[in-house]
Amino acid sequence: MKRQQPERALQKAVFDFLKIAMPAEAFFSAIPGGDRQMTLTPGYVAGLPDVLIIFKRTPLLIELKAPKGRLSESQRDVHAALERAGAIVATARSVEQVEIILTLCNIPLHATTQPSKVAA
Repeated sequence: MKRQQPERALQKAVFDFLKIAMPAEAFFSAIPGGDRQMTLTPGYVAGLPDVLIIFKRTPLLIELKAPKGRLSESQRDVHAALERAGAIVATARSVEQVEIILTLCNIPLHATTQPSKVAA
């Protein structure tokens, strides 16, 4: 029986959202890792977050976690090193949390995860 991969499903949903929501002047990419191939690559740093976003020269990295997932020691260490280097680092457990992080970072979005509010 194949193991469930809730973080992989979350990553797909996040990138589906980013593709429609992010402004054209923003750059975003997944950071591969955890598949045992990438982690053997010379120079790879274990603990890197899953998502890299750069907007107006500011790097934002987001770690995606399943509802019960926890940061590993290497993730905590790398996140702290990234923050010391000037990056913003956050952890999200849903697409909605990613949207909140982007909003707090003043990234103007072209879409929202919230349903439209209809005036009564």
